[in-house]
Amino acid sequence: WNVTVKNISGRELASTTFGLAVLETPLKYQSKLFSFKIQNVASVMPRIEFNTVGSKFSVVPALPEGLAMSNDGTISGIPVSISAPKIYEVRAENLYTQYVASLRLEIIPDYAGDLVERAKREAIEKSEFRNRIIKEMHYSDSSSGTFDREQSFTYFLGKRMVPEIRALGPKFTESNISGNFQFKSDGGLPLGLHLSESDGTVSGVPKVLSAAQVWNISFSLDGEFWTWLKIPLQIIDANKVSLKVKELSLRRGQLVFIPLYPQFDCSGILNISVVPALPKNLKFTSRPQCGLSGSASVVSDPKEHTVLIHWKSGFTSFKFGLEVLEPLDQLEYSKLAGTYLVGVGIPQIFPLYASGLAGKEVLKFSVQPRLPQGISLEKSSGIISGTPKAAKELSVYTITVQNKAGDSKQCDLSLEVVDQTGIQATYSKKPIYLALNESFILPLKVRPALNWILDNAVFDVFPPLPLGMKLGAKGSIEGAPLLTRKLEAYSIRIAYPFASDAYIANGFGQVQALASLSVVKRIKYLCYDVLDAYYTIGRRIKQNRPVFDKSCSAVTFRVTPKLPAGLKLDEVTGIISGAPTVTQDPLFFVVTATNPIGDIVTVRIQIEICQKKSKATPKMQSDPVLLSCGNETSTVSSPLDLKLISSSMSAVFMSSRRYIF
Repeated sequence: WNVTVKNISGRELASTTFGLAVLETPLKYQSKLFSFKIQNVASVMPRIEFNTVGSKFSVVPALPEGLAMSNDGTISGIPVSISAPKIYEVRAENLYTQYVASLRLEIIPDYAGDLVERAKREAIEKSEFRNRIIKEMHYSDSSSGTFDREQSFTYFLGKRMVPEIRALGPKFTESNISGNFQFKSDGGLPLGLHLSESDGTVSGVPKVLSAAQVWNISFSLDGEFWTWLKIPLQIIDANKVSLKVKELSLRRGQLVFIPLYPQFDCSGILNISVVPALPKNLKFTSRPQCGLSGSASVVSDPKEHTVLIHWKSGFTSFKFGLEVLEPLDQLEYSKLAGTYLVGVGIPQIFPLYASGLAGKEVLKFSVQPRLPQGISLEKSSGIISGTPKAAKELSVYTITVQNKAGDSKQCDLSLEVVDQTGIQATYSKKPIYLALNESFILPLKVRPALNWILDNAVFDVFPPLPLGMKLGAKGSIEGAPLLTRKLEAYSIRIAYPFASDAYIANGFGQVQALASLSVVKRIKYLCYDVLDAYYTIGRRIKQNRPVFDKSCSAVTFRVTPKLPAGLKLDEVTGIISGAPTVTQDPLFFVVTATNPIGDIVTVRIQIEICQKKSKATPKMQSDPVLLSCGNETSTVSSPLDLKLISSSMSAVFMSSRRYIF
């Protein structure tokens, strides 16, 4: 036998030669089954072809009662009890070696019908042996003697099948059965492979590729069909096993599975090794599918990796390139929306690189739809620049950045291009009411939104703004007014620079905006002359006037629920007047005062209307009296003990008497 050691590239590293002979054991027993009658002399002698001097014989398990083994391997004696057929192993040992032989013994009754009984036993044993064959007979390769039935035997195109596929199962030596095993293929085998009909061995040199397929082999004994055996087999081209993509770019954290190509059953793979080692959390798997899987947890520079796949039938190898890139977390631009003028160069709009958009990484930018005429996108840097050449309505443009790993991010930009004559500046179409001594900002709105031009604009206003207010850097009206002021219109002029003198010479370069402003004082309390009113039908009531800070302007009033018929509330002055025409049980009415800056103050008034005046004038009482003024409440023991309830309160009432603080 010649043994040669080669590396993956085929270079011979070493070789040696050795001789091997397989001989029959020199210790045998002539029959497969020895049957002895009970209470009769029995003797079995072995055939010995070696010097027994110094040898020691033993048998396992113990012989039937009445039988014994001598020093030359002879079994003899008079059996005293019936024993079913059993296999016994005889071992002869000396200082140099040991020999093993097996035999089957049974002890049967001593009567004339023993041949019939033996035939019955042989039929039973044959049935049991057949059941064992059906259950245990299977195919395996000669390297291990075992086989996982979920795996496929994998062999390489054009290379001899080593190890061979063999049928393994119960042997005749384990039974009293004799005969010939016969194996036949149902439908043949892949071209180049052969089946031995005597022992079922599959061997040869595959000549065609074969996908994973189960081949059926029939097993018979002396022409009697016993069972089907199955061989899951595939033939692959070892030189073509690889990843379909030779150069891989992955992003960190990306979960991938890239199968080996061409597709095949990889259940028979013993081991897959990679040099140099793959980035952390990436590996080649063989079950349930073959391929590169995982999620790389670290960034890796481009490297070439060699993959070695170990099968029982040999090795396959291939190379591929791999790099792991930082993921594209997000894409943003320095400006997401803008309005530009025809003929005026736009400021550069550039991408803001978040993590993963490293400067050394190769990126590719694209835009859809096409940018306005005169504006362009640099595909490698993503910078947008240029001078618009024609007006273009407001449109959304999607910028896409992509890296070699196939990772991409998008960002939407809203752009429009207008003629230079279409600029308008406004603050608000409605009057603006400011709260006294409170900060306020009213931004200037420019259409189109030319904030990049307004950065250097000059502003002035007429008449002067209320004391405490001023114009901000971009034309906003801001500050905290110190004095109240009636509603008044203000004109603000905006003078802004442009790129060319020709534009200014044509009369452009400024625009006006109008703002209507008023400064009002906040409403802090609200009360009425009478909070508990008693009226008579048909008699005009004394006007019930509101009590609040009269310096508060633009105040309006409303009441809920609606006042009884004949009474009304003046929405401007808040005065309740009129002559009631219907009776009314005591009921609370809520009067609300509001102003344009959002102040809301309420007070509750109880009104009762009767047919005639019969209600006695309230008397002074020593019990506590609840005083209410707007949202302020307190309790006093008598009018003489009234104290200041709130610094914001100027008057409270009890019945129809007034107390001034």
